[in-house]
Amino acid sequence: METYFTIPTFEKSPNQLLAEEILDAAWEYEDPMKKLRSARKALNIDPLCCDAYTLLGDLSELTESKIEYYEKALSSFEQRYGQDYIKKNTGVFWFNRETRPYIRALHAYGLVCWDIGKKNEAIELYKKILELNPNDNLDVRYRLLNWLLSLRDTESAAIILKKYPEETVFMLFSTLLYSILEDPERVRHLEKEYKQAVESNPFVVPYLLGKTRLPEQVQEPVQRGSQEEAAAYCLLANQAWTASKEVLEILEIISINYSTSFPT
Repeated sequence: METYFTIPTFEKSPNQLLAEEILDAAWEYEDPMKKLRSARKALNIDPLCCDAYTLLGDLSELTESKIEYYEKALSSFEQRYGQDYIKKNTGVFWFNRETRPYIRALHAYGLVCWDIGKKNEAIELYKKILELNPNDNLDVRYRLLNWLLSLRDTESAAIILKKYPEETVFMLFSTLLYSILEDPERVRHLEKEYKQAVESNPFVVPYLLGKTRLPEQVQEPVQRGSQEEAAAYCLLANQAWTASKEVLEILEIISINYSTSFPT
């Protein structure tokens, strides 16, 4: 059960409230041009509208523009609320609506940093999200964990696994991958980790080993234990598993050793 906190709120001006109202509607639009016009309208009303800059970044096709908008989103929030506010409320972000744009901007900025190869910067941005909001309402822990495992940073990955001990396909297969990376010679001693992961979703291993073709995308939400959930995990974690050929070879050996019968 989530614990909610009382966070001091700022008194908002009519312009700020109007800009937020425009953005609330804009996120729901399917037409990109309507989103674009709404974001620009919001900024004309409130030049420090963090969400408006984030939306413009999301809509931009140029990486340089995305980065510029996401940085403006973060700086606009920091300018409005100040570092003291951020420091004071670290650990309870997201529980107050006014903090959420900052988390959304960090999330979007981290994704684009990873995509352009600024991997350490992306990881630090996501670590900051978890520091601000340990409850992790945007589920960034899953992506961060797989980024760390793809870079073979098992020490940092272990911290995430310990902090979020979930019996989900995302964490159980990450635990299996972590165990393989920590000691590849323990192939015959990973029965517990392997079986727990497979029991959470039997469709994952065939995807990872290339026995089942992985779709390009998955429609959310997905049902727990379903093939769609397995595909969602593999699309997220594929880079971590395929960073070295040896890992998949070990996975195949483990699957043979424990003679799992996979669904078709």
